[in-house]
Amino acid sequence: MALTISTTGDEITLLTLMFRTAENASGYAVPTLLTAELLPGLIAAPWAGRLIDRREAARILVMVSVLQAGVIAFIAYYPMFTLAGAALLSVLFTISSAATFALIAVLASGLE
Repeated sequence: MALTISTTGDEITLLTLMFRTAENASGYAVPTLLTAELLPGLIAAPWAGRLIDRREAARILVMVSVLQAGVIAFIAYYPMFTLAGAALLSVLFTISSAATFALIAVLASGLE
């Protein structure tokens, strides 16, 4: 249930950033924003997996969730940092996804 709520919140955040950018910027702003939302996460994925393998996934997930909330609040108050914030959110979403999927095995082992 928490994973569904978190994923829904992540997607709402990304859509909101796209709509706000489309409303207030030039024609190339939305593709630039989409690149900023996708590319850093793709590049960071191998390191995110290593981080999760070496540390406690639950603790990382909590810390990353707090950081995501902080970045979203920062972007809300300072829209000029939308691209940088989107890039940071991309990396944080990648880390939180890796931590979430690492915790699935822990939860499944507890059911046996």
